[in-house]
Amino acid sequence: MGRSAGFERAIVQAPSVTAESVLRDARLNPLNKRPNGWQRQRLDEILEAHNASIEPLERQLATQLDESMASAAHRGNVRQVQTTDDLGRPAPEQIQEVKRELEEAYGEQGRDFWQMSIGGWRNGTQLLVFVHRRDSPEVFVLSDRLRELKDARTDALRSFIEGM
Repeated sequence: MGRSAGFERAIVQAPSVTAESVLRDARLNPLNKRPNGWQRQRLDEILEAHNASIEPLERQLATQLDESMASAAHRGNVRQVQTTDDLGRPAPEQIQEVKRELEEAYGEQGRDFWQMSIGGWRNGTQLLVFVHRRDSPEVFVLSDRLRELKDARTDALRSFIEGM
């Protein structure tokens, strides 16, 4: 759990990509192929090689993103959103509207900006803190590199499975 800018944020690690998760993934293994002994060993080797470069970057990105979100909050990159209607019922469309506004201003979420929600349904409001490429280029350099590495891993896995 990280603490910064007067709020706490849990850093959630993405689940590791394992041979079993790859074999269950219909996008990577649409024919549900099952490897024999040496194929399974080769699959593990491919994953190990790719994960060795991906996992440290994932941790680095999580830390950098946490720091950037704190800086963004200090800069005022925050939107307060009413999350309930007048009768106290959840109103998720309000959050979606703010996200659409951010996309219009900054581009694609996850590629051009990141947002984090603070608050909850109980108090009827939520804060959306956001970072974008102009204010936090270091986050996006890491994010872009991580996307390239993950794409390369996906390509290698798909190619190997197709050849099994």
